[in-house]
Amino acid sequence: MKKVLILGVAAVIVLVAVVFSYVLSNLDSIVKGAIEQYGSEILGTRVRVGAVDIGLTEGRGTIRGLRVANPVGFSSGDAFSLGEITIQIDPESVTGNPIVIPQVKILAPEVHYEVNGKAHSNVNTILDNLNSGGGSSEASKSAPDSDAGEPLRISIGSFVFEEGNVSADLSALGHKTGLTTPLPAVRLESVGGRSGAEPAEVGEQIAKAFLGSVTRAVSTGKIGSMVKGAGQGVVDEAGKAAKGFLDKVLK
Repeated sequence: MKKVLILGVAAVIVLVAVVFSYVLSNLDSIVKGAIEQYGSEILGTRVRVGAVDIGLTEGRGTIRGLRVANPVGFSSGDAFSLGEITIQIDPESVTGNPIVIPQVKILAPEVHYEVNGKAHSNVNTILDNLNSGGGSSEASKSAPDSDAGEPLRISIGSFVFEEGNVSADLSALGHKTGLTTPLPAVRLESVGGRSGAEPAEVGEQIAKAFLGSVTRAVSTGKIGSMVKGAGQGVVDEAGKAAKGFLDKVLK
């Protein structure tokens, strides 16, 4: 009986080790899939990731080639491309709730601002998806749970976008393409708070702050100066949308 008990315990230990090894060995693909799934649901358009490299023991992660496709009604290109994202991870928090991420930094994000024949922009369309709340609610339904059965929460200490640019395609308004303007930096502190927030909520807060930076760049930069007369409504719409969600975020 004692021998059987020892063998049983050994079998459980081996099983746990195999499962844990599988999760760690497939962690990069798991994170990649989660970003693509929740990102697409939150933004209402396809999100793709080139590669993910997570090193839990080193407390770091890198996400490369994150791209957000244009929504329906625009060209087949991307609305955003974020290049390389570096992440600091608190290894001790990975098995707890919330997962603590001290810092996320994105350098040189590229925004491709496009206006269609209806004088509506791809950025405003994504803002409409966020403000409608449809995407975030779906993402919340499918968000993973922690080991305790509670919804998984994330706490980000510092989130930074820097050195970005906005390029514009205003050909639908009769202007040439290739216009560019600098993207104002975005710096968020304590995203999700100390107790953390669900992934959809964290993603929504970050996306809204980033899109707010884009609308400010379009409204006040040289791109905005080109959108006069028939196209002025695009800038006005962007400003109203940005103010609406920033009022909610900054409460």
